[in-house]
Amino acid sequence: MEDTKVTVYMNSELHRRFKVAVAQNGDTMRKVIEECVKRYVEETEKRQNER
Repeated sequence: MEDTKVTVYMNSELHRRFKVAVAQNGDTMRKVIEECVKRYVEETEKRQNER
């Protein structure tokens, strides 16, 4: 699967806290964001299929 670059604007304080959290957990921002987006998409698709 090909990767696509995505630019996200967010509150600078939230960004700082996010960077600290992923570093403390030994994760990467990319990994965490991909997991969150995947979960969101799957939950949305599930709700739509229940209709």
